[in-house]
Amino acid sequence: MRFSIIVATLNRTRENRRLLESIAAQQYKDLEVIVADQNADDRLVPLLDSFQSLFPIVHLRSRKGLSRARNHALAFAQGEIICFPDDDCWYPPNLLNEVDRLCRENPHIAGFTGRCTDEEGRLSAGYASKRPGLLDRHNVWSRGVSATMFLRSSIFKKTGGFDEELGLGAYTPFQSGEETDFLLRAIAHGFLIQYLPSLVVLHPAESKDAGAGVERAWSYGAGMGRVLRKHGEGYLRSLYHILFPAAGAAVAALVQQDWRLAQIRIARAFGRFHGLRAQLDRTAVFPYLAGKAHACESAED
Repeated sequence: MRFSIIVATLNRTRENRRLLESIAAQQYKDLEVIVADQNADDRLVPLLDSFQSLFPIVHLRSRKGLSRARNHALAFAQGEIICFPDDDCWYPPNLLNEVDRLCRENPHIAGFTGRCTDEEGRLSAGYASKRPGLLDRHNVWSRGVSATMFLRSSIFKKTGGFDEELGLGAYTPFQSGEETDFLLRAIAHGFLIQYLPSLVVLHPAESKDAGAGVERAWSYGAGMGRVLRKHGEGYLRSLYHILFPAAGAAVAALVQQDWRLAQIRIARAFGRFHGLRAQLDRTAVFPYLAGKAHACESAED
């Protein structure tokens, strides 16, 4: 099996259809889709059944939490290359063929990352550097959106999975940072991961709901602050990550007179400060599953 496409999903059906249709349109046959379903009902069953004839689909039930769901799905993955599209993103034509080619031509590279844009080519998730290059502990913040990660399975066997204390739906305030934390651990293990801005996954632009934007900015900021502290980022660099959005808030308010943007940026700064100050949980969970059988036995826990 060449690709394992892991989709952790909650409260979405129409978006999952668009993603599955985009995978079918790849006309790439050597793949499986593993759906980590966090819904309490069977809303996805008819949809997944309708695609079973096009490619193998493994439908798993998972407890809530993005990192937890992905870790659960990793236990079942058979692919040489593992990817993690968001349930509301979709693949442009020929993406999997391109990633396959890159992996075959670069056997020393353990994986690739790219950018998330909307259909108009505008950046729609995370930050994105304009220059290609290898990831390191400093540039990973602008080169590591999880929906664009295409990683060899060997990384997970050595690095582990995602820290379940981090990420959307986690049991903590730290609602982001799981992919950056994972990539930092992979880099520390010596894996070479290449960022290519030409590698694009399509993702809708963020909601214009001001209240939701402020709340999300704080919780995502808290996740980043947590990762900064967990990986021992220096005082000056950590301070920069707090002051940068604070300064951006001042520009938004005083120059652009965009009060919504100012609120979001100041919430992001306070969230990062909170994440940096929070006590680290030394029992954080990021298993890869040394024994897949054990994971399968506990699948319904």
